[in-house]
Amino acid sequence: ADFHDLVNNYKADSSKIYRAGIKNFGPNMGIYYNRRGRADYCSQRGRPDNYVLRANAVLSNLWKERYIDLIAPVINAEGTVPVFTDDCKLFSQDTDHLTQFGAKQYAKLLDGTIRSIIK
Repeated sequence: ADFHDLVNNYKADSSKIYRAGIKNFGPNMGIYYNRRGRADYCSQRGRPDNYVLRANAVLSNLWKERYIDLIAPVINAEGTVPVFTDDCKLFSQDTDHLTQFGAKQYAKLLDGTIRSIIK
């Protein structure tokens, strides 16, 4: 459901509704994992699938300030995202779902955003 459906059809309090964004860490984690032993192993970056980037833009446009973008905090100017957290743990084992380490990294990245929501 979109924001307006939740507010209108379910009488939800619009001040309490946010949409968590989507994320994607590249095509296949095996590509990166198989590079173990390389000096740049922990700094590898993946390119999110184009459909994910398009969906993220659509959701951001629909939800506006009520959208918590999960791609923006990690994507760089070249359009790539980190495969590993700051302590060299996988963000995701399947490119879409977070590992516990990825979740902890996102908690740090989104701390200010979440704090402003809970005020």
